Amino acid sequence: MSKTGKRTRELDFEVAIEAWLVGEGGYVKADRGRFDARLGLDAQTLLAFLKESQAQTWRKLASSYGASVEQEVVKRIASECDARGLLDVLRNGVRDRGQTLRLAYFRPPTSLNPDTERRYGQNRLTVMRQVAYDLDSQRTIDMLLSLNGLPIATVELKNAFTGQRSIHAIKQYIKKRVPTRK
Repeated sequence: MSKTGKRTRELDFEVAIEAWLVGEGGYVKADRGRFDARLGLDAQTLLAFLKESQAQTWRKLASSYGASVEQEVVKRIASECDARGLLDVLRNGVRDRGQTLRLAYFRPPTSLNPDTERRYGQNRLTVMRQVAYDLDSQRTIDMLLSLNGLPIATVELKNAFTGQRSIHAIKQYIKKRVPTRK
């Protein structure tokens, strides 16, 4: 029980954190069903970001790939994340058929260039709750924070009012979260 006498649940904690991230943190609530555990990303958000922020590059790729452009670009980005790591891909982008796709725009050091400010503003931060990460068991992680459809952080919440502590979350990550993809 909390100090107010109300029973608290982990779910209530999730809702409160999500509400803060959406209301104050600049995040958008995203449907957990959009997360592709096989590829490890949210293709819908990723594609929307690419099409909006890099329209000319997208048109060139669409001309090259044709009808399969979305599937091929998402597959290429997932492959590069696996091979080079997410941080490198975010920092340096992905080359595909002679085009460079930027996957994030970082905050410019000054506001002197309106174009870099505009690009930074095109980033899409999303929060998803109870996201299935395991194809076999459909186990879920409490929260997933993403940048342009690419997972940046996962959160496993614990409720101190019910005796849970951060050590419980650490043990859960160590013993129940298999870090490899099949």
